[in-house]
Amino acid sequence: MEELLELKELLGKGDIKGSLAIVEELEDMSKSDIINNIISYAVILLLHLIKQAVENRYEARELDKMVNREEAIERALVLILPPE
Repeated sequence: MEELLELKELLGKGDIKGSLAIVEELEDMSKSDIINNIISYAVILLLHLIKQAVENRYEARELDKMVNREEAIERALVLILPPE
């Protein structure tokens, strides 16, 4: 806001060079804000993609290959059936 008041004052005095310097400063500030917003959104997107990758880490076929069915059934039966 201060920059706008200063720009108004400089324009009122006819100081074109000073006015252009203020305008460039405002443009840089605006670019900086845009870049910061883009970075923030990029971080959020990256976190979302990582979460999605972890949640969908393995397909059913991959899990089937990784699991030893016989061993899983034996362990389940030990837990379910009473001791002999």
